[in-house]
Amino acid sequence: MRSEQGSALLFTMIVTFVLLFLGGALGLQGMVEKRQVQLAEADLQAYYLARSGADAVAQFIIDNPTRFEDLMGKTSERKSLGFGRIFVKVVDDQGIPKIISTGTVETQTRTVTLSLNAVGSHSQIPEINSALFVGGSNTLSRSIHLKGATINGTLTTNLTKEDSIFMDWDVKIKNGGLILGPGGDQEKVVKLNDWDSLSNHVSNNHFGTLEQVAEYPSPSFPKDSFFTTDKVFSAPHDGTTLPSENYYQEINVKENTTLIIDVGNETRNIYVRTLRIEGNIEVTKSVGSNGRLVVYVEDRFSFGHGKFNLNGDSSTLTIYYAGSEPFNLFSDCEIWGNVIVKDAAINFSNSGKLVGNLLSRSKKDIRIDGAAIATNGVIYAPDAKIILDGSASTGAIVSKLLETDGNVSITYPKEPFVESLSPELFDPIGAGSGTFIYSRNHWSDETN
Repeated sequence: MRSEQGSALLFTMIVTFVLLFLGGALGLQGMVEKRQVQLAEADLQAYYLARSGADAVAQFIIDNPTRFEDLMGKTSERKSLGFGRIFVKVVDDQGIPKIISTGTVETQTRTVTLSLNAVGSHSQIPEINSALFVGGSNTLSRSIHLKGATINGTLTTNLTKEDSIFMDWDVKIKNGGLILGPGGDQEKVVKLNDWDSLSNHVSNNHFGTLEQVAEYPSPSFPKDSFFTTDKVFSAPHDGTTLPSENYYQEINVKENTTLIIDVGNETRNIYVRTLRIEGNIEVTKSVGSNGRLVVYVEDRFSFGHGKFNLNGDSSTLTIYYAGSEPFNLFSDCEIWGNVIVKDAAINFSNSGKLVGNLLSRSKKDIRIDGAAIATNGVIYAPDAKIILDGSASTGAIVSKLLETDGNVSITYPKEPFVESLSPELFDPIGAGSGTFIYSRNHWSDETN
């Protein structure tokens, strides 16, 4: 019996140790699982903390688009928010605005990235109701120098400074009047030859002043979005259709050759670094009637003797030019469409012709001379000086300074030309040049 009692005690002790071991193991497993739950919870909290930071900054940019440039490239301080910490930075990734936000809770860190859409602000197109508007500079004399000009419509300006406008004897303002800046006195603002009278120039003797200074903002220009490509396309023969690719290093159209670009019933965007045209480009719509062609020229626009969208609907074609060399339209070249220039000077001469609208963000001169024509639209260059010479003729003009010589004419178009302009070409008045509106686009995240 003593032997059996000893065996029972040993067995009891073994069972007790096994149970203690199993209990300890279960307890340890419970602690590990609890910690894993805590880490998973902290990881999720870090993720949503990062998203909240990115979302808050995105909303600030959306509500205050003019402040975006102030935030670009900046990183916030590491901010403690109760159970965690956060910091946010704003970057420009190859033209795409991105918000990178990092949240940390305990030992868990999560980083999320929110990309933004950046598009021109959809503000109302400024009303252009004068044949000629010149903002002028009240620190300069003769901001407007008119010689040999016929203006069919009203001349409006912000100028009030003495001798800001000079009119030679052969200047005529027909079917309109002369409107000066607030409080301007035409007898002081307009300089004439000694023997001349202002009534000789304004056909109906209509004079007036603006109630407030008129504001014409610079047109917006898309952020650069060119991809690296080595593709060069040269039209091999007359009647060739451009392939469906959108990105090109060069597009070449030889003399006596017509290149066809089919836009179907949609908007086709073509990005090209160098566009050389010696022949013709024809824009066609194989399907429907809503197709448009938008061409972004990054570096060089060379136009020899050809035609682009000849006799076509001007609203079908828009050309954005971002190069530094002058945008030239010479030697019987014709463009039937809208042209938007970023930084370059502009020269039209030798019967060059634009049927549509010309918009410029540049402060460099725009010169139109010879028998060049820019008609059926507006030359919109609120920061530039426009020089007209020879027998040049234009539609409406918005500029900072103006000089004319020769038998030039400026005529307010009878057609509603602004209907062919997209609203996103303009910034909100007073918001400053280059303003965009932003919207949330794409989320991505990674675990550090």
